[in-house]
Amino acid sequence: MRQISLDAPDDHVWRCSGDGSKYIPLGQTAADRLTMGALDRIAHRSAGPTREVWGTLGPWDEQSPRGWKGTLRLSNHGNEYSTPTVSGPETVALINSVHRTTAMPVHERVIERFVDLSELEFAACAQAYKLSEQPSLRLTLFVRPDEGALVYLQHGPLGEEGADFIAPQTTGPDHSCSRRDRLHYRIPMLLSGGVVSVDQTASGELHIATASGQGGLPPHTVLKVLTFQRENSPSYEVLRRALSRLGRDKHKLWRWNLQQGIWEPAAAPSVKPSAKTLLFLHGTFSSTSGSFAPLAESGTWSWLENVAIARQRYQQVLAFDHDTLLEDLATNAQQLKLAAGGGFTRPLDVVTHSRGGLLAKHLAIYEPGLEIERAAMTACANGVGYMRSIRNVSRFLSIMRRFLRLTTAGDMVVALAQHSVEFVANLPGLKVMTPDSDELRAVLRVPMPAGRTQTAFLPITGDYDRGLVEQERFFKRFALNGLDLIIKAILGSQHDWVVGSSNQGIVAGGYLAPGSLSVPIKTWHTEYYSLESVRSTIQSFLLSTGPQK
Repeated sequence: MRQISLDAPDDHVWRCSGDGSKYIPLGQTAADRLTMGALDRIAHRSAGPTREVWGTLGPWDEQSPRGWKGTLRLSNHGNEYSTPTVSGPETVALINSVHRTTAMPVHERVIERFVDLSELEFAACAQAYKLSEQPSLRLTLFVRPDEGALVYLQHGPLGEEGADFIAPQTTGPDHSCSRRDRLHYRIPMLLSGGVVSVDQTASGELHIATASGQGGLPPHTVLKVLTFQRENSPSYEVLRRALSRLGRDKHKLWRWNLQQGIWEPAAAPSVKPSAKTLLFLHGTFSSTSGSFAPLAESGTWSWLENVAIARQRYQQVLAFDHDTLLEDLATNAQQLKLAAGGGFTRPLDVVTHSRGGLLAKHLAIYEPGLEIERAAMTACANGVGYMRSIRNVSRFLSIMRRFLRLTTAGDMVVALAQHSVEFVANLPGLKVMTPDSDELRAVLRVPMPAGRTQTAFLPITGDYDRGLVEQERFFKRFALNGLDLIIKAILGSQHDWVVGSSNQGIVAGGYLAPGSLSVPIKTWHTEYYSLESVRSTIQSFLLSTGPQK
């Protein structure tokens, strides 16, 4: 570990680049002792590795923290043997995710580096600013073309208050790795006083006011950097390989087995196109088991079992595992038809979560042979506010990782966080959740065509339970630092941490079914189906013998 006193003379700490910006070299060598090899590496004159310096740190621009004081602690070369007691359980968990999603050579290891920001103080920093102009630090990380990186801010003594991902700046229009020798990161700074108010303009721009324009960061704030070897290829191919390693690049149709109380694979020839069918469509990053696990609990005595046999409405209960990142809704629909051996002669009933509700709307409006009679939708992703601005995509990934951290879906989030927010926001599967996007308008503003079944929609909306914030340190940090004010400005005053409650309830085309929960229930984005009120409401909606219109 190296320790830098920022009270030392400037020429011992800082260097000046060709464009006049100042930086601190990160590594084992002080600013006034850099060799010509290290200077060549910093100045793009050399692309080869150097043990002296692994990156640089400085202010992002003139709005960023100035007058640095205090002490900076950082890695010399990095740690290849991270442990929970030294690096923290969250860092070890992220390293394990990297291993699961990256085809690393056997002899290679993930290298952990850090910059401890806890004892930094700033003499001047903007106290009021637009969110797009938030005071920030600039990290430049030297990498090889065949090297990946994951960067995040770790909070708490051993990271128990969570990690906030920092996505790199884009590497070009094709998001290629082949010619890059460094990655640039904009590290947003929020001083320890926190946010005191957030105002939103008519154009949607957020204006932030903080408690102070000087001081330090919250205690135990550490910038973590994980680097690892991977294949030299564009971001799309890197992500595609990660999904393949997780087994999440496949489409699969499941049938609920009434006798055994389990989901079992359903081959296309076994699907009955004329049978009244109940279909389950999962959400982003997720799967049938991930989104709907509570409905199958207790096996043959489960909610699923009751619905499958009650009043003999359904002759088959199916679920469709599908890609929510690399494919758009139309491709999802075609894959569903392929998996089911073609269309259905009777309208389907569907139960959905999050993005799955958008797929249901697409089926109802556009797809022959996939008409929908009844659609029960929880937390429908009718516009995810984070996706409105690319500056908020990293925050979206950080929160989703917190919900999904013990699952392969959490590994998918980690795989995404290694790439630029421009790349992530433009993935076909995610663009449909972007407010005001063409993809979203195509399912929210198009009426149900004449001659098609007019779908009865049951939207179930949620607002997070503030009591849970007291138990979960990750979300408690948001409340203590005033970050929840930013989330409310992005998603609305009521939200489940992922989708605003008012957006969840949007119904366009078809009919709003009676029995909808008019008041948002208290829950998190991933917990709706754990609640008896949600299960009973959906069951009544699906099994009702009366008109739904």
